[in-house]
Amino acid sequence: MIHKINNETSGCDDGFYAEGMTDVVARSLAADFSNIAKSAKKDSQLVEFVSKHLNSSADWKDLDKVVIQSKNSCPSDATEFCKRIGGISKKASDEAKEVTKKSK
Repeated sequence: MIHKINNETSGCDDGFYAEGMTDVVARSLAADFSNIAKSAKKDSQLVEFVSKHLNSSADWKDLDKVVIQSKNSCPSDATEFCKRIGGISKKASDEAKEVTKKSK
């Protein structure tokens, strides 16, 4: 699904659309990390798209799942992707949790 969104929305990647894509990317990675990692090793544009859309506007619970998946469900030939995405997700999750604390 992420691959299709990336290919079909290359000109509409800001504002409202970008926030929606962030949600889709985080939820998709949380649910199907291994398959997305396999696709990403063949598609550098997908890697950049995913990296761009993992940020603190995503649900921190999904981001935490991505961190776990990046460690536990990483294909052996996608370790660079897994480390990159795990690190980005951890940072975004920490930022999202901080924003949540401040708003309470």
